[in-house]
Amino acid sequence: MEESYYHIEVLKSTFNQKILKNHRYSLRAFSNYLKIDPSSLSQILKGKRKFPIRHAEKTVETLCLNEPDAQKFLKSVLLAEREIKNSAKGKPMDWDIISEDKHFKIIANWEYYAVLNLIGLDNFDHKIASISDRLGIPTDLATQIITDLIENELLKEDAHGKWKRMRPHLFTINETPSDALKEAHSQELNKACESLYKDAPEIRGFYSATVMTNQVALKKAKKLSLEFLERIIKIFETGPKEEVYQLGIQLFPLTKEAKKEMRD
Repeated sequence: MEESYYHIEVLKSTFNQKILKNHRYSLRAFSNYLKIDPSSLSQILKGKRKFPIRHAEKTVETLCLNEPDAQKFLKSVLLAEREIKNSAKGKPMDWDIISEDKHFKIIANWEYYAVLNLIGLDNFDHKIASISDRLGIPTDLATQIITDLIENELLKEDAHGKWKRMRPHLFTINETPSDALKEAHSQELNKACESLYKDAPEIRGFYSATVMTNQVALKKAKKLSLEFLERIIKIFETGPKEEVYQLGIQLFPLTKEAKKEMRD
């Protein structure tokens, strides 16, 4: 089964099981169960429409999927939503989803992702002191981060005492409210503000624009932002790996929603 179709097969299997228990069970009842529009669900089951990613984590809970199946379901939705296809080299990026329930601290705190990337640098010597020096964090925090990442199977130590990432790229569902992601983005913005005043312009980049838009264009822009993010990650991962950078794309409203005119 292709990974991008796994969630459809799970939905079909669940629907069929409910029909076997109750021959009068309908698609409308199933849509109410999943809290998805019936016509949309019909198209999803036929593979003609993408599953709404904002409902993915809630659907996993509704279906009571175990952790491995839940991760496969979420990854399948993500693959279909983002339309990951073979690149010019024939290989799409390998993304693994991590969830807030299991990885709250790792998602919420910038130091964890920084360490995961730091150990991949060509000039890193795989010592706690090096993590502390390069990231400017206490050694006890660096030790705790390594311990947490190993316990969560995101990191392992080889026979030579070197740390290695277990999953090359991590992704979190960002279309649903998440306290972990709010904290993560808050920390990232604070770090960006520090860099703005501390680092020389030649080693940082800050670009922004104030634009007029609408909801249709906003949806297209968010999709394009994700595609751009993946493309630029591939650029960064080409050639020698010397430093760890934080890349952010911020898009947020400056205006309040206009009040609709009341008519008799």
